[in-house]
Amino acid sequence: MPDCASYIGFGVQPNSPGNCTVRLKVGGRARLVQAMLQASGLAESVTPRTGSVSGVSRSYGGLEIAYAEWDWVTYRLTGVRNDAALKEFLAFSQHRIVVGLPGVNMCYALGPYSRFDEEGESEKAKFGRLVYGAKYESDGDARAVLIQETVQFVQRHPRLRSVEAVTAPPRSASTARNLPLGMAKALAEALGAHLVEVRKVVATEPQKSYDDADTEDTVAARVANGMRVDTPVGGAVLIVDDTLGSGGTVKEAARALRQAGARSVYGLCAAKNAKFRTGGLSLSKEHWQ
Repeated sequence: MPDCASYIGFGVQPNSPGNCTVRLKVGGRARLVQAMLQASGLAESVTPRTGSVSGVSRSYGGLEIAYAEWDWVTYRLTGVRNDAALKEFLAFSQHRIVVGLPGVNMCYALGPYSRFDEEGESEKAKFGRLVYGAKYESDGDARAVLIQETVQFVQRHPRLRSVEAVTAPPRSASTARNLPLGMAKALAEALGAHLVEVRKVVATEPQKSYDDADTEDTVAARVANGMRVDTPVGGAVLIVDDTLGSGGTVKEAARALRQAGARSVYGLCAAKNAKFRTGGLSLSKEHWQ
């Protein structure tokens, strides 16, 4: 399933005007954190200097999952345009999850859906609780908090806040509330962006109907060429969803948007679902609310 990464601490050391060293305590795939820094547009180049993240394996809910331990990794940034903006970006991006998805310029999750104790038992994490409450329990307060967190993250992000359009993946055969559409509408209004419709042309089952026997490739095959955008799209587009598992839905929506003319496509979901493994990221209670 898709690789993931996050970080839970940072330090910035200026080297010379426009150049600095950034030290991050990284969990998961360190190369995704490098890609995140590069995609922010706050520096001309980002190069890993020292540090590596060692891999381990343990059981989460009966599943043997390989992930990378949290460790300090150092990156060299050149052509830094604004030191204060870089520090602000590093501060608010902590504890967010970066998800590597082909065809998507950068994809984020605000947090994990679940977290695990030492015995491998799971419970809903902060964003898992918010999504579940807003989607299945008609909890208006949870919905309001979720939308507020989403809007605040995008408004503070140097790339996402300037997208020209926002969309939500089309619904599957589900009776749950269309939470992603509400999130997309709120974001479009806050950013002054267009709301674009991605239409489903092939019926698919809700993602929750897939199980751990499904792989990233099998899920992608089920949704392949199943979406279409009927109106021309230009510039950058942000896809908003409530949960992300294999990433197949976001990748298919990105394909349809690019076919309609989108120059770049970004993804943002409220919670990364652990049903599809953790993509190299530890979801221990020690690190997640």
